[in-house]
Amino acid sequence: MTRPVFTLHTGWLRQLCALLCTCALWLSAPAHAEADKPQPVAVYGISRTRLDTVLELLPRPPPNLYSDVELAEFERRLANLGIFDLARVTRNDTTIEVQLREKWTLIPMFDLSTGSTWRDTFVSLSATEYNFLGRALQLTAAIWHESRGWAGALGLAEHGYNPHRGAFGFNLEYVTGEYWFEESADAWSVIGPGVQLQYQLPVPHGKRFAYLFGLGYRYEDNLDPISRVRPRDGNQFNAELTTFWENYRWSDFAPDGVHVRLRLLPGVFLSDGPAAPRMAAELWGLGAHAFNDSFVLMVQLNATIMNRGHPNFSFLLGSFGGVRGLQDAVHHVWAAAFTNVELRYAWRFAERWALQGVLFSDGAVFDRVNSRGGDAPGEWAASAGAGLRLIPSFLAEIVLRIDAGRALHPDAGWFWQWGLSQYF
Repeated sequence: MTRPVFTLHTGWLRQLCALLCTCALWLSAPAHAEADKPQPVAVYGISRTRLDTVLELLPRPPPNLYSDVELAEFERRLANLGIFDLARVTRNDTTIEVQLREKWTLIPMFDLSTGSTWRDTFVSLSATEYNFLGRALQLTAAIWHESRGWAGALGLAEHGYNPHRGAFGFNLEYVTGEYWFEESADAWSVIGPGVQLQYQLPVPHGKRFAYLFGLGYRYEDNLDPISRVRPRDGNQFNAELTTFWENYRWSDFAPDGVHVRLRLLPGVFLSDGPAAPRMAAELWGLGAHAFNDSFVLMVQLNATIMNRGHPNFSFLLGSFGGVRGLQDAVHHVWAAAFTNVELRYAWRFAERWALQGVLFSDGAVFDRVNSRGGDAPGEWAASAGAGLRLIPSFLAEIVLRIDAGRALHPDAGWFWQWGLSQYF
């Protein structure tokens, strides 16, 4: 008996499967698919900034093919220049659009950290153009009172975010100050000029490491000793090798990411006595975790060590850039580690204005140097408090900062600070 033959027409089934596959691919595709042909770049919102300052941050000159990862890195580098409070890069069907909003970049600055007397107060006055010649060059002139003396500096630096060429910088200083050692009552004044030159290698897209090389010179003239101790005058020469690892995105309100730096500073001091080594190393890190675009946890870490042997070859650990509430001009140290922690929340009451509340805590351990360049007893320091910041995001780097708190050790007591920049 012959079985019946049934014929199944499957053309409609194949068409249905093809339609379902097309829908699945469309639903799984990224919102901004990468272009398959070169695209031009249109830049909006710049007037003082040169167009090539923006376009040279791209991995390749436009028009070109750019991946979404490259455009995200392009946007990060634009934000990190610090001269825009809006930096947005988007891709449409035919063009890559860059929307920028410039800040006012010629900024006067004032910082104050009160000490036990006026002589121990830190004061800094400066003026900086953060977008010199429309090239995002940073030109700075500054005077400050630190270590019981006045000092001045003039510097010019290129930004380090160009992926194709390196960045040069120089700084000229003239420093006066008093080295005072509380435990022995030894003191003398130091004056002298100095110069530093630096060059950073370019950092291509896709790379996180950067390398910087530098040379420095300083003359030391020691005057007016009030004790029998008077160090030799002489000339300090040093080199610098700095390695960075950076995955950090700047924001006026809630930055995010990590930036780590290791500096090696080999040097020598030449005087009428034997040549003496001047070696130093610094490890610095900055971490930020943004919970949203207004709320951020910030942590700064610093560890520095220098060779002993000369009291002038030391650094001051104090209230300004160390532990808030710690006396300035007192703690000459050759080895120190400190940390600063801030929890910041910004309330934006206008498009380019915010009021930021801050809780902070600082801590340090350090080994001091005595007036002969030897080891003095070690110490620790800690403080905690709260502060307010008024942030006008249309001004580069300006933050009206008021901090108040209590130093817990060794200089226990209440303190306050104010300035026109974030503490870190």
